[in-house]
Amino acid sequence: MTSNPNHRANDAIVLDGRPQIIAARFTFGTLDLLSMANEEIEVLCRPQMVNCDKPQNWKSLGRQCTDSNGRLAFQIPDAHRLPIGLHRIQLVPSSGDPDEQTVGLTMAIVPPGCDVVICSIDGSFAASLSLMGKDPKVRAGSVDIMRHWHSLGYLLIYMSARPDMQHRQVSMWLNQHNFPPGLTFFLDGLFTDPLRQKAVLLKSLIEQNQLSVHCAYGSAKDVPIYRSLGLQAHQIFAVGKLSRRQAQEATPIREGYAAHFMELMDQNHLSVPATGPMSSAVLQKAPDPSSAPPDVSPFRRSVFFDLPDSKDTETVLPS
Repeated sequence: MTSNPNHRANDAIVLDGRPQIIAARFTFGTLDLLSMANEEIEVLCRPQMVNCDKPQNWKSLGRQCTDSNGRLAFQIPDAHRLPIGLHRIQLVPSSGDPDEQTVGLTMAIVPPGCDVVICSIDGSFAASLSLMGKDPKVRAGSVDIMRHWHSLGYLLIYMSARPDMQHRQVSMWLNQHNFPPGLTFFLDGLFTDPLRQKAVLLKSLIEQNQLSVHCAYGSAKDVPIYRSLGLQAHQIFAVGKLSRRQAQEATPIREGYAAHFMELMDQNHLSVPATGPMSSAVLQKAPDPSSAPPDVSPFRRSVFFDLPDSKDTETVLPS
């Protein structure tokens, strides 16, 4: 069992000046049948210095033990507080093979009003149902659309209503298809109402960190979520079948992402560069991966499990 680690951590967004907390879970097996309890974890960081091309060295932020369920909640000490930017974090257990056991994530320290583009992984990118044991096809042109927004300096937020136990598989799928760098977020466990929980998570991220949502991508199930965030129809792009009401509350992508890209080029009011220091952080060259501690387990074919079918396409955020 211990040869099949399923350790993971959502990426983190923290408003500058707030406590900088890293949360992770260390378990084994696809269904978390065993936890890495009471294990000492070393927290390493390679900070990003915005507008500075000089590579930064990895440094230790401290050590802390997991709880009885394999969970870790590490608050970065004041002496090591991170500045505005995108910082790489490595969580290294004291035992086991680091190649398999290490968890990597990105922590974004953002100023108020950070420009972001939201993407629903399942609603925006998957061109087929997520069948167990099969690598879902990617929607043609979706990678190019995300690269477009990334090239304009927007911080990409990849959202999923899937449980975080699928974090590694879905993240590898994004990497396989060369989606540009962004922050990924999954639900903390299994829920009977995953769409509502996804809405709660998204609202929390936006409000607590004072994010400015430029536009959002998803399916019909995401439209009411995005509308409840205050987005207008021209900021919401939806793929797949939409009801008549949803077609008025969002901008349907009927002819595919290639046609959508051409439309974006004609909409000068929308395809504008992001502003502020985080746009420089997004566009800054990523650190040389050869100098980083190992954070990727040996490749495994992505295995997805279907999400619970929800008839509630009018999901709204709680007030």
